[in-house]
Amino acid sequence: MSQAHDPVARMTIPQDAPVAHRADSLLRVREVCRLLSVSKSTVYRMVEQNQLPHIRIAGSLRFRQHSILQWLSGQEKLPLPADSVADKAG
Repeated sequence: MSQAHDPVARMTIPQDAPVAHRADSLLRVREVCRLLSVSKSTVYRMVEQNQLPHIRIAGSLRFRQHSILQWLSGQEKLPLPADSVADKAG
């Protein structure tokens, strides 16, 4: 998959970036909300339903940026090539 079509490659942050912005950094709920463009209640619900990779540290939710980006990439539904759709129809 080329970098232009890979959402993880487009969203990752250079390794020479400040620690708080590196792919291996831990995110808070509000940062995940911004990254996914969803509300806090949606993030909490997804955690409760074990749909989102997360870590609990002393009762606080944290998210590995790399894990969230990988999860996000796995959520993407790509259209089937036109010839594949025609094969299934016929």
